[in-house]
Amino acid sequence: MKENKKINIETMLSRLQVGEPLLRPLVISRAEFSNKHPDARISVKTQDQEFEFVIECKSRSTTEAFESAISQAKRYAQQLKENPMIYVPFLSPSKLEQLEAVGVSGVDLNGNGIVQVPSRMLVFRTGCQNQFPESRTLANPYRGKSAMVARILVLQSNWNSMPQLSDEIGELGSKLSTSQISKAIKSLSEDMVVKKDGGHITTNDPNRLIHKLAANWNPSITARRFLKLNHDKNFGPLLTSSNALRWSVTGESSVSRYATFSQGGPTKIAVTDIEHAQHLLEGTAETVPSFADVELLESKEEGFYFSNFRQKEMFWASRLQTWIELQNGDARQREAASDLHRQILNEHKNGR
Repeated sequence: MKENKKINIETMLSRLQVGEPLLRPLVISRAEFSNKHPDARISVKTQDQEFEFVIECKSRSTTEAFESAISQAKRYAQQLKENPMIYVPFLSPSKLEQLEAVGVSGVDLNGNGIVQVPSRMLVFRTGCQNQFPESRTLANPYRGKSAMVARILVLQSNWNSMPQLSDEIGELGSKLSTSQISKAIKSLSEDMVVKKDGGHITTNDPNRLIHKLAANWNPSITARRFLKLNHDKNFGPLLTSSNALRWSVTGESSVSRYATFSQGGPTKIAVTDIEHAQHLLEGTAETVPSFADVELLESKEEGFYFSNFRQKEMFWASRLQTWIELQNGDARQREAASDLHRQILNEHKNGR
């Protein structure tokens, strides 16, 4: 995300003034600020009691900022023997529920919040719209070309530098600029699946990462064609003979390489140019799919062509790509995907 220029911590803290509402009907009765942590210490009064809180303030509402604020607030609260509270621009209903579950109070700039003291007080307000939205520099790091960054972080969990990661992405068949990779890493870090510490990049949650990739798999197929081949079915050398074509057997037709699974019908092949592919194969169009030898799928989707398993002049889908396609398939395919899921996480654990 781009930094939110409208809101900063100083502006947020300036709203915490004695006599002002914290979360209606609660009113601030004491407010102290520091250049050190915690960011603020406040008190609120009810009719017959006063409660003290330490506040950790964040100027962004990302998952990363939210989790960090909770951790810090709890730590300072324990040190100062007060109640923990976080203060961020926006708290969604799900985040408010998380706060309630972990026993931490939280308020935002919109009027949403939860203020709780175990066994003594609970004020909960939600439903106010976010008046301080943040804009992402990358809409979705699990789709399109940028998703190759997420994929390589499944293949290997630790990278010592951005250039090292970039070089490996290039070796596996995709070209991304340093800016694209940096934005993807930032978004993945905000989503708490990746941790970046200086130049070092580490995968935090590979299981969640691959499920995010599967959930966002929706390739654009611009054309389909069933072909009957006029020669033997060794189509690999024919397709590989042209440098102008990118191609690969899809994951759906590559599954037998990784698991015991019987997949009928023509072999599905992803290609970047369907006319060129048909010309290379010297195939004839077949109107009855069950009679065809291959089904060509024209797509520029990078995932089809990244990290392929090459066997002589054949390109098979990677294990991860195969799992992604099966996970989005029918019940029988999803069952087969469970074996690949274990294989992928085991490879990740063992560093490929």
